[in-house]
Amino acid sequence: MTALAKVFMSGNSQAIRLPRAFRIASPIVRISRTSEGLLITDEENQRQRARNFSELQGICPDFPEVEPNKHPNLAREIE
Repeated sequence: MTALAKVFMSGNSQAIRLPRAFRIASPIVRISRTSEGLLITDEENQRQRARNFSELQGICPDFPEVEPNKHPNLAREIE
């Protein structure tokens, strides 16, 4: 889903008016600059996902243990 948002000044800060469909429940977000622009991540949502994922550990005894990757990522030539 994509949408356009208004950018405006609020005091000495620049702000973005988010459309209703993009409302965020958390009081804090992480903003990262990417090659395509800005990435806004809901920090509380990220923490909750990490907690949920950690709770899954050990609930399926038939699932084989996977060894962590011990080999460094190798540099590749990109054509």
